[in-house]
Amino acid sequence: VVTVSEAPLYLRGGVTGAGWNAEESNQLGFMAMDDANLAEASHTYSLEVDYAGGLQKFKVADEGWGGTYGYNYGAELADTKVELGVALPLTNGGQDITIDVPAGTYVFAFEDGVTKTMTVTAK
Repeated sequence: VVTVSEAPLYLRGGVTGAGWNAEESNQLGFMAMDDANLAEASHTYSLEVDYAGGLQKFKVADEGWGGTYGYNYGAELADTKVELGVALPLTNGGQDITIDVPAGTYVFAFEDGVTKTMTVTAK
């Protein structure tokens, strides 16, 4: 018997108003590979964020910090800073990710397939 269940992931940390909490406002959503087919989804979760700017830290995690669905992704090394438009490899149980960009709207995209990467782009 195969059971499929939703595994909500959250962008947790100082980049959203929800902070380090797991709330609906910082929940990542699937990015469709084919916009015409809403049932088709990639392995990429994303969230558009109105970022206040400056230095902050964040991670990608489930509601139980990995204890619920096994997701607690961060950088391999402490103080690793994400660069806009560059995929940053993440590791489960990793360190907080650092970001330092001006105020603006950004898309945070976590690729959960093969690469396990975070890419932040300006909108």
